[in-house]
Formats: sequence, structure tokens, C-alpha cells
Amino acid sequence: MDVLHDIMSFYWDKPAYQPRLTNWRNRERNTIERHVWNIVAEARDSGELNALDTILDYLLPGCDHQETPQGEKTVLSCYEFDDCFCIPQGSEEGIYLHWVLRGRFRQEQKRNTDVHVDIASIKTLQTDLAAYKIMGEAAGVLEYFSRQYVGNNLKLYTPDEELKKND
Repeated sequence: MDVLHDIMSFYWDKPAYQPRLTNWRNRERNTIERHVWNIVAEARDSGELNALDTILDYLLPGCDHQETPQGEKTVLSCYEFDDCFCIPQGSEEGIYLHWVLRGRFRQEQKRNTDVHVDIASIKTLQTDLAAYKIMGEAAGVLEYFSRQYVGNNLKLYTPDEELKKND
């Protein structure tokens, strides 16, 4: 366990692994990865993820398997989705918090379709009750900040046709 922690600590400081969150804030459509980092940045800035950061082994966005034919990452261009968080039972080691998008998040999707995409994993190697409480609280905090972020930046997620109607 100590060796794994040392390896993760080494990567933790690498820019590609944990980008400077201020660089991820933008005013253009979000990819799934930017969406994750922007919400995490908002929650961290508030101080609400301090407990999580003390036990966090990693936060990996980019579990996005919905890539476009050109190899570009999925761009979120419709706001008819929810960010969902769950802690599945039976994990191999430690505690995982899975972050999922559910609903219509691309303007190309047909209306009333419900797509389910895993977009990030958050993990700690700890397995005690205190760690479960922290992970559960982090799920609630991220749920709150995801709703706030999308609501406050609705124009980033509004389909092009709807934007043209309002101009």
C-alpha cells in the first residue's frame, strides 16, 4: 500500500495528471474533462472538498468512451443531463466514487434519449467508516456544485439552435 501511495504521490504533482484548475476555467463549450475539472475547482475553491483531499488517492476524469470519429473528446452541447455520483459496493480495494452523466448532453442526440456515460473516478485506498463518510459527503458536495455550475453557465450547454433563437 505504501508503494502505491508513493507512486500516486509522484504523479499527483505532474501537470498532466492534476492540471492547475484555474487553467481549466473557460467560456467555451466544455468537454467532459473540462466539465469535471471546472466543477471540482468550484468545490475546492469553496473549501468543501478539504476532507476529501486529505484521503484522496486520485481523481481521474476522462473515462469518456464517447469520442467523435475525428478522435476529439465529447463536447457538452445540451443541458438536458444530470451529474450522478455513486459509491458501488464490492470494489476491489479502497472506496471508489463514480461520476456519471445521465441524459441528453449532446445536441446531436435525439430528444428523450437517456445516455449513461462514466466520466470520472475518485478513489481512496482507505476503507474505514470515516473514509466512507468523507466520500459520501464529497458525492453530495459535487452534486451540489455540478448543479450550480451548469445552472450558472447554462449558455455553455445550450444547443446552437436554441442560442440562435435567443440572439
